Amino acid sequence: MVAIGTKGCSREEGWFTDNWSGGLRLSVRVKRVLRDVESAYQHVRVLETEELGRMLVLDGNIQCAEADEAAYHELIVHPGLCRAGAGTGRKKNVLIIGGGDGGAAREALRHEDVGRVDLVDIDPEVTRAARELLPGIWRSPRGGALHEDTRLQIRNEDGLRFLEEAAEVPAEGYDLIVVDATDPVGPGTILFSDRFYEALRCRIGEHGAVSVQAGSWWFLPDVLRTAYRGLGRVFGMARAYHCWSAVYPGGLWNLVLATLGDDPAEVDRERAEGLLGCRFYDAESHRAAFVLSPDARRALRG
Repeated sequence: MVAIGTKGCSREEGWFTDNWSGGLRLSVRVKRVLRDVESAYQHVRVLETEELGRMLVLDGNIQCAEADEAAYHELIVHPGLCRAGAGTGRKKNVLIIGGGDGGAAREALRHEDVGRVDLVDIDPEVTRAARELLPGIWRSPRGGALHEDTRLQIRNEDGLRFLEEAAEVPAEGYDLIVVDATDPVGPGTILFSDRFYEALRCRIGEHGAVSVQAGSWWFLPDVLRTAYRGLGRVFGMARAYHCWSAVYPGGLWNLVLATLGDDPAEVDRERAEGLLGCRFYDAESHRAAFVLSPDARRALRG
């Protein structure tokens, strides 16, 4: 057994612990430590666990695990592309900010009419770790490794700078921008600002949308409210919804989908049912994801 270290871990050897709150933790038994490096931005670890397969951990927080990651990645991508107002008739462009594990890119590439996916993650150590050690996530729906899909372009640079300065942004804009980023702490704070939301607005096309990870109405209600209200101010329409997760605090995690006016909860059933290989997303789960409990709606209102 390779020692995991003390930061973010239980005292019992062979276990990793993610502190969900001051009084609640999630612990998983670790078989092997596959990578443990300090990048220029964060502490990057890949752990092989007994129950959840290989797991990516950044600064002591679980980002994804092979066993359940599709539940999150399918829901952060497909509602934006399968909503009734998404438009049809041409190849679509998708931008993913963050998402260095590759799961969101994989799901965007599941759509045959998606012709371009730009993956912009600031940390090359994350994309390198996923490419080398997370083959269950880093894969193309067409077969082979994710980076072998010619529709994908990977950029290790600052997401806001890319939005504001990059000449490579398609002239017609993006049909979906996915913000698969960390919570608003440290460098991630800017990704929950009006400046960032305005930059997103400038880069989407006529029928475009933006989906963001937005914390938890139970554990991180301020994160959810910040994303929901900020996107609503800038875009005009924002809907909070949820996905299931085995490794995020509480088991239900919140997302926000913003559009220029159409209701994101309305689904193009034919498009949704035409997706192949999904485990957690279809037309029915699309509609159900936007049904929040009374307590969640109260937390959203604050």
